[in-house]
Amino acid sequence: MIIGYNPRTDEIATSDSWGLRHADKWYTRDEVQAVSQNKIFVITW
Repeated sequence: MIIGYNPRTDEIATSDSWGLRHADKWYTRDEVQAVSQNKIFVITW
């Protein structure tokens, strides 16, 4: 799940349920694009 974005470094923060080692990870735009399959899903509440 995407949980944040840093415009200064152009990095995207993610979190998942795989445990504490995966709670907050930061990836570059290129890294995210490489695995995204050009799809995005937005859940609003």
